[in-house]
Amino acid sequence: MLYIMSLMKLRSIFKFLQFFCLLCLIQFSFAAPDIIYVYSDLGAAPIGLQSLKDGLGKLITKKYKIKEIRAADIVAGRWKKDAILLIMPGGASSYYCKYLNGEGNKQIQEYVSNGGAFLGICAGAYFATKHVEFAKDEAYSTVCERELALFKGKIEGPSFLPFSYGSHFGTRAVPQVLSDGFTFRVYYKGGGHFHDVERIEGAQILGNY
Repeated sequence: MLYIMSLMKLRSIFKFLQFFCLLCLIQFSFAAPDIIYVYSDLGAAPIGLQSLKDGLGKLITKKYKIKEIRAADIVAGRWKKDAILLIMPGGASSYYCKYLNGEGNKQIQEYVSNGGAFLGICAGAYFATKHVEFAKDEAYSTVCERELALFKGKIEGPSFLPFSYGSHFGTRAVPQVLSDGFTFRVYYKGGGHFHDVERIEGAQILGNY
């Protein structure tokens, strides 16, 4: 009799554990995204990447985690389930295109279409814009259409000259004015500006140089 009662108790415990594990899986499945992913693969400028992570570390609450992500991980797509934001930092956008065109861009577009947030800084903005004009009359110019095209308009740069690859020549602290009037300075080297934003459906200007 004692054996039978113990067996019944074990069955009850096992069923409880099954139910508990199911609840945990459901809770995990519906957990709010809490990771800010920062692209850190080829093309990302080391100084920009480090400055970005330092700044995020000071501004972001403990509610969110900051993690680096590589091109292969973006292509795989598993990051989308727990991402609150994907950031493409400054650097060289041609490398971003080289490693993310095709499936990588498809994953980013799907993420944004489903309500995900994307932030493109400098090269990240060139990468995410459909029409690109960079240093149009220079030997190192890039005039093309980009595949990701989260912004359907045109980006043109550098917005401020002079500019030089491979050195800090032309680097400056540029005033940024937000739509509410708040002004601060940002590190600038070769960044672009958007054209005819008011003509793009759903686009909103949040700040200006």
